[in-house]
Amino acid sequence: MEKPRLRAGRQHQAPSTTEAAYGPEHPTVAISLGNLAAVLRDLGEPAAARPLLDRALTITEAAHGPEHPAVATRLGNLALALQDLGEPAAARPLLERALTITEAAPAPAPGCPRSTPPSRPACRTWGSRRRPGRCWNAP
Repeated sequence: MEKPRLRAGRQHQAPSTTEAAYGPEHPTVAISLGNLAAVLRDLGEPAAARPLLDRALTITEAAHGPEHPAVATRLGNLALALQDLGEPAAARPLLERALTITEAAPAPAPGCPRSTPPSRPACRTWGSRRRPGRCWNAP
């Protein structure tokens, strides 16, 4: 298994490489930013993770709209970083918004390849600009 510092170093290259390939506002950049932020949180550096999570949220909202389930995921990740920073009052509205988005999402799509337990459904039929009516997290 890689040492955390080495993993963070390699992970740090991913957002800039992805940004060069897709452009600064592409949803794939948000994924890379979120991954790097997760590593930084694991290393005990939530202050360094926070701006990455803010940017990932902004990109995801612009790409998918403010009510997309991926936005709820980004909100939850940002809330965790805020909790790590000792700011639970700032985390609460983000978690409440994430819950609202999740509760408003449609029921899981029948036959979705990525089903999860009913207590935390992640597979949704969620129309996007590119694939309306498809399971939003299907491959």
